[in-house]
Amino acid sequence: MSMLGDLIYEAKGRVVGQRILEVEPRIKVENTILLDGLINGTVNITDIGTFINTIIDNTVYYSQGHGFMTTQDGREMAKWTAQGIRELIVKENGKSLSAFYLTVSKRKLAFLNNSMTVFESEVDSTGNISNKEWEWK
Repeated sequence: MSMLGDLIYEAKGRVVGQRILEVEPRIKVENTILLDGLINGTVNITDIGTFINTIIDNTVYYSQGHGFMTTQDGREMAKWTAQGIRELIVKENGKSLSAFYLTVSKRKLAFLNNSMTVFESEVDSTGNISNKEWEWK
C-alpha cells in the first residue's frame, strides 16, 4: 500500500538569505527561500519561507520551517510549517530532503487545508532550489 499520492506541487527558486544563529552547542543556520511554481498543475504560486537547520552530527541535520504561498493574482494565501531530517553531505545530484509539511488555505488552494505532504528538495552549490511535493495519504 503506497502512502504517497499524486505529485501536487512543483517549484523552482533560490536561497535568498542566510545567517548563522549558533555555533555552540550545535551549529544552527537560517535559510530563507523564494520559489515560483504550480500547485495541482494549474495554480501559479509564489512560495516564501524560512528554515532553521540544526546540524546533528557530521552526516545529518534537522530542519524546521514555516512560510506561506500566494496565488499569482495575490488573492489567496496558504500558510505552511515543515520539518524533516536531511543528509548534510550534498549528493552529486543535489537531492537532500524528504519531510512532512502541513498547509492551510481557502478557495483554489482549499484542497491543501489540513493536509500533509512529503517533499523532496534539490539544492545546488549556488543556492538554486527545485522542490516537488506529493500528497501524503
